[in-house]
Amino acid sequence: MDNKKQRIVLYGVTAFVAGAVIAGAAFQEQIGYFVRLRGWDPEGPANSVSAFLSAGLRGDQAGAARFLGSKEMKPLEKDGKWVGYLLRSNAGNLEYIMKDLAPSEGTKRTSLEYIYVGRGAAKVTMPDAKGAAVPYRLEMMDNTWKITEILGGKSAP
Repeated sequence: MDNKKQRIVLYGVTAFVAGAVIAGAAFQEQIGYFVRLRGWDPEGPANSVSAFLSAGLRGDQAGAARFLGSKEMKPLEKDGKWVGYLLRSNAGNLEYIMKDLAPSEGTKRTSLEYIYVGRGAAKVTMPDAKGAAVPYRLEMMDNTWKITEILGGKSAP
């Protein structure tokens, strides 16, 4: 190659590298959230909610507990049998009965939203046994989506 062609190639490569660096800097936060929240697996949060509900419906307390990322939700037993979770708060107590939360097997999420603030999170909306929408908030913990909040349940007596 002659000198002129070498310079044109060098300028082109330099412009490409500079553009890539500028684009990386401009989209640094979005790229960080994409990697942290595993954006390449958009069904990951919904799959965790489905697995949690499926385990709960089968009565598999240990299996359901693997998907919880909140220490505030305590196992709830009725008549000596595990039936779900209890959340005690200043506003009152909430019961999350698994047979009420879990839709029929194979039910798909109705919505999924990623939250790009703070550590990042996902909000999955899944119908309950009666078809009412129940939002679940999940965070990535230990390389797994874990449920941190269930925005449903009923008041405990």
